[in-house]
Amino acid sequence: MYKIEKSLTLYDIATKDVVAVDLESSLDSAIDSMYRHGLRDIVVIDDKNQSYFILTIREILEQGRNNLDKSIGSINLKEADVVSKDCLVGDAIKKFGMNFEYMCIVEDKKLMGIVSRSDLIANYDPAELVEYEKIENFIFHNVVKFVSKNTKMRDAISFIGDDLDDCLIVQHNGIPIGIITVMDILKVFVDKSDLDRFVDRYMTAPLQTVQKNLTVKEVIEYLNNKHFKRAVVADGDRILGIISQGDITRLIYNKWMDYSRRSIEVAKKALKYRDMAMIDSLTKAYNRNKFYEIIEQEKNRIVRYGTKTYSVIMCDLDHFKNINDIYGHHIGDMTLKQIADIIKRCIRKVDFLFRWGGDEFVILLPQTDENGAVAVANKIRDAINSTDFLAIDSITCSLGVSSCSDGSVADDIVALADRALYVSKNGGRDKVTFL
Repeated sequence: MYKIEKSLTLYDIATKDVVAVDLESSLDSAIDSMYRHGLRDIVVIDDKNQSYFILTIREILEQGRNNLDKSIGSINLKEADVVSKDCLVGDAIKKFGMNFEYMCIVEDKKLMGIVSRSDLIANYDPAELVEYEKIENFIFHNVVKFVSKNTKMRDAISFIGDDLDDCLIVQHNGIPIGIITVMDILKVFVDKSDLDRFVDRYMTAPLQTVQKNLTVKEVIEYLNNKHFKRAVVADGDRILGIISQGDITRLIYNKWMDYSRRSIEVAKKALKYRDMAMIDSLTKAYNRNKFYEIIEQEKNRIVRYGTKTYSVIMCDLDHFKNINDIYGHHIGDMTLKQIADIIKRCIRKVDFLFRWGGDEFVILLPQTDENGAVAVANKIRDAINSTDFLAIDSITCSLGVSSCSDGSVADDIVALADRALYVSKNGGRDKVTFL
């Protein structure tokens, strides 16, 4: 497999033994050529206009069995991109992106080879996506929240809610003039500022944006240089979306998987990136998406081998918000890392730790009944209670435990553990509850 090098051309990775038919040929003759050569696609040449098309088995099936004596030219085929023999792979990706089926390599009006998207993917390092993909291709899912500069800070805080990655774009007469982030809100709390004053007094201004035509690599460099957690993407003065570094990592992986879905070899390599996307970057625990995958595997193992039940522990740190408010989010992050390490030392190698969100963790215990799970939960609680933390005095946790029964589904087990956690919280915290 190649990493995209400056000297690598499309011709280097092209299929050179190309089967082609004329645009005026009949569909019957094209089908005959495809069958004899064992092909699902065939190149169609329009000599008159020096154009090239790809006829796929899909178009043939759409015509129906009794409608194959017509000429290929009567079908609406998409014209293939044409490149020269010495076109570099990197230049082709910059120009065409990955949204193509085939490229035809033509030299002196002669077809020299074809390159499919699968060919390109099989010779493509996914890390190179950041070099060529534009940031505008990754913000289609974002919902930008706008507030007027005359919005009271109290109202702005309620708009952000509990999402620590959320932010508000402040605008005046339709023009963006600043941004309110969680850190801006924390400063307001620290300074005991008047929440009934307008947001333009507390916003970060001027608003700094990146333009949509920047590559992902350029945006990542911008975020690192500015020490920003997110980028506001704009088209001129119009805000298109907001994207964090975490979003970029996840979406690059998703796009890579989309590109590689038809390539078995690339799918194997993509497993590495899939696993990376299942890891919480802060604590190195698994994330919530991985939980549902693993718990389904565990349920299948129970059915197949008749093994014992499994249990789930939900752990939530008590009054963790106070740590962020008093010491700052940097200390809060350090504490979460230390908590994850403590839990890992309390569980077996066959157990799984997940960061569920914020300061909440879930532990999956295969082949463990309720008594064993409660014992593990108490072990975690005691370990956290007895730990000298790096930057804070102490912290406690509340835990909820549940075990699966015949016919249980993952969401039911989690919901039961969550209810048990709620009982621990309402019962004075620093407790373990089983339901």
